This record gives sequence, C-alpha cells and structure tokens, in this order.
Amino acid sequence: MGHVMRMEGRVAKKALKGYIEGRRQVGRPRGKCLDDVDRDAKRMLECRNWRKSAEDRDAWRQRIEEAKDQV
Repeated sequence: MGHVMRMEGRVAKKALKGYIEGRRQVGRPRGKCLDDVDRDAKRMLECRNWRKSAEDRDAWRQRIEEAKDQV
C-alpha cells in the first residue's frame, strides 16, 4: 500500500481511492479496501495516519519490518 500511495497521478492510486458509480445494492453496504487497510494499520502498525506515514519510504519500510517481527 505504501508503494501505491506514493504514486502521484497514476491509475493505480486513482483506482484505490475511487468510488464505483451505479445503483447501490439492497442490504448492508460493502466495505472498501481502504477501510480494511485503515483497520489493519491501526492494529498491526499502531499507526493512525498510515497514508501520511507511507510517503516516507524508509520510515514506512521500518514500520513494516517491525510489524513482521511482532507476528
């Protein structure tokens, strides 16, 4: 996710942040991919604003390595 968040003006970042147009389904709304990443970043990386943290590549890599060591 850090790699994609550092992509400025690229299709992958636009797709990740984009919303799908059209009719809503009846019933419970589907979660977005970024909602899952937000939840995991809070739980595993102890990071509330992971999008800002991902902009600094070296610091982001260090956080990821620390999270791997905890598992």
